[in-house]
Amino acid sequence: MPFRFFLLLALLLSAAAAAQPAWHLEPEVAAEKMKKSAGLRILDLRPAARFAESHLPGALSLPYRDTSFRRRLAAIPKSTPLLLYGKNGEEGRDATERLRALGYKNAFSLQGGINWWALGDAPLEGPRAGVGISLAEYDSLRRGDLVLVDFGADWCGYCPDVNSSVTAIGAANPGTLTAISLDADLHPGLCKSLGVDAFPTLLLYQGGRLVWRQVGWISRADIERKVRRGLREFIPTVTPRRPGRNVEWDQ
Repeated sequence: MPFRFFLLLALLLSAAAAAQPAWHLEPEVAAEKMKKSAGLRILDLRPAARFAESHLPGALSLPYRDTSFRRRLAAIPKSTPLLLYGKNGEEGRDATERLRALGYKNAFSLQGGINWWALGDAPLEGPRAGVGISLAEYDSLRRGDLVLVDFGADWCGYCPDVNSSVTAIGAANPGTLTAISLDADLHPGLCKSLGVDAFPTLLLYQGGRLVWRQVGWISRADIERKVRRGLREFIPTVTPRRPGRNVEWDQ
């Protein structure tokens, strides 16, 4: 039985690898291409603000969703070797497929986008020199009295609903609950460190200690119940003084 299982797994992985077009490169292959391809242009397809935070070495910003994309692309000769990437593999693959159809036959994309690149500890440029917040920054954020962290992704069907619930609950409890929403695609290293590999995932911290973990969709009412319980349990109790003459109990 174990042999059959691993054989099936190997076949599935081989099929997935075979399904990738030859121009959709793994990070290690892309790194070699960056070293050896003369005149290679690296194009970052993410919004300009993300590019300003961190990007692949030598990359140029060409936001794929920007209205100026086609106009700026036209300035690049179609014979130019290109390496395109987004925050994940799909964005780069879609853009490269489109460019190759337009005649850019030397266009390639980066599997997993900047996320996979960063996970492999490959070099990045920019003030953050990384993707998303670090584990140390996260540890600092979670050390409030009561902190609810929502990990989601824009390709996750249930994530927007859960995210709106978390945002609303945070707004309804100012000063007592800190609600934080993190894009998993921008925090691959953090997700790996925390064991977050399915979305949405909610993590509730009380005084820096994890007290609740939820994976998958959950209703706003159920989230509120967990938060209310956390708020009740965290309310500090005052120890009364021993009763005596003219001494009242502290309230």
